[in-house]
Amino acid sequence: IPAERVNHYFTEHLLGKVINVPTVDDVPEAAVERRNEWKKNNIKSTMTVTFKTAENYSGILTLLCTKKVHLWSKDEEESLRLVTNIFTDALSRFRLEETLVEAKTKAEQANKIKTEFLANMSHEIRTPMNAILGFAELLKGKTTENKYENYLEGILTGGNALMSLIDDILDLSKIEAGKMEINEEDV
Repeated sequence: IPAERVNHYFTEHLLGKVINVPTVDDVPEAAVERRNEWKKNNIKSTMTVTFKTAENYSGILTLLCTKKVHLWSKDEEESLRLVTNIFTDALSRFRLEETLVEAKTKAEQANKIKTEFLANMSHEIRTPMNAILGFAELLKGKTTENKYENYLEGILTGGNALMSLIDDILDLSKIEAGKMEINEEDV
């Protein structure tokens, strides 16, 4: 039953009280519409317990007696409260599982975006780096001054180290994307 349909008992529900109505004639005047609906449906007695998680009010569970006026016992109240506790625990677990699935999906999407970014950036860095290394290699063969040969050797050493790192990043991206190909070779 939606909360707005039982607003005459809403405060008691929020407090977690069991609402025991031995006869529908006991329903307050503020809920005359509800009382008339129950009478029309031949409901004689009701007992209601709140579904309330640690976070919020979730709803209610109501037992209806249609054969005769029924005075609900403490055992019946406790049984109904036990059932609502089981439902509340199941609902909390379901919501937690939904949250975990959603978080897992978001993490997988973020990981995919990261992998694509790494692969794209590695390729974008690789192209100009190849140009730098190529020109440094050309210049190394053209220069005769020792000082400039040392500078060019530094460019080539650092550039090759950077290319190795870029290759490792590309390999990692391929592994994460499931696109890494392994070739067997004799050693």
